[in-house]
Amino acid sequence: MTLLSHAIEFLLWLGCTTCEEKPCDYPDIENGKLSWSLEYHRNYYFPMTFGQHADYHCNNGYSTPTGEHWVRMVCSETGWSPEPKCLRICHVRHLKYGYYASSRTTVYKEGEKVRYVCNDDYHPEREDGVVTCTKDNWSPPPRCIRKKKCQNISFDNGYFIVGKKTFRLQEKVTYHCLTGFVTPEGQERGVIECQDNGWTPPPKCIREGSKCGPPPVIENGDLLSFPKKEYPEGTTLEYKCPSLYVLEGSQYITCTDGQWTSPPVCLEKCQNISFDNGYFTVGKKTFRLQEKVTYHCLTGFVTPEGQETGVIECQDNGWTPPPKCISE
Repeated sequence: MTLLSHAIEFLLWLGCTTCEEKPCDYPDIENGKLSWSLEYHRNYYFPMTFGQHADYHCNNGYSTPTGEHWVRMVCSETGWSPEPKCLRICHVRHLKYGYYASSRTTVYKEGEKVRYVCNDDYHPEREDGVVTCTKDNWSPPPRCIRKKKCQNISFDNGYFIVGKKTFRLQEKVTYHCLTGFVTPEGQERGVIECQDNGWTPPPKCIREGSKCGPPPVIENGDLLSFPKKEYPEGTTLEYKCPSLYVLEGSQYITCTDGQWTSPPVCLEKCQNISFDNGYFTVGKKTFRLQEKVTYHCLTGFVTPEGQETGVIECQDNGWTPPPKCISE
């Protein structure tokens, strides 16, 4: 553009009655301040016009986006350029039981991320070990947590081959069974692994060649699988009671050393009870859920409804309503 064209453009601008400069107001900088003179005489210097500039810096614990202590911003058509910002500073300091991986600096600004690594027997609180610098410092806070350990335990008919007392997570250990006993897989030795929930699978030595016969039959209950004549050691089966009976005990049985563990029982819920001035007309001792029973009141007594007999039902909380005979 020539000097003449610049002059023409300037004269046209002077003649524009609708043209108006948009001034830049005093910038309220979160966690930062302008130079002392601008802050002290803010009512004199502001608003500023296009082309004027102002310098700002950040408070302790915060940084400008460029990292420079002082940043100069210029009043432009879109406002202050660059926009004044003060970002939180997060420091990389000593990490107990760990260290920061490939840390290029000891200071990070808000929005930046860094990864940390924990020593053996420890793990990051967050799985990937990545933390982000935020307005509230590191999030989540970098923390190394001690890994769970497994103990050298005693168990029937076998022993650990390694003599030490504790084992690290994911450490594998071999155990040995005594003469005449084998692992559930039929071997003299077994291998187990230390995991969060303990030894997996748990060490176990069973009598060699031991098996279980048909599972026991329970009254009023059923096995959920078709029974067989023979089951290998460690087999687990499940029982179920009909809807009108209550299961007592464990619903599972396991083949252990050639014997089934104790099976559950399916009980009737309500009992034949005695009550004042009346009696049950049915002679049996127990009753199923939802079973209805008639009771009779003695001479001179009636039910709360004024009848000689009443009907009650067996429910989860017992007889409903409870049998009752009152003076006529």
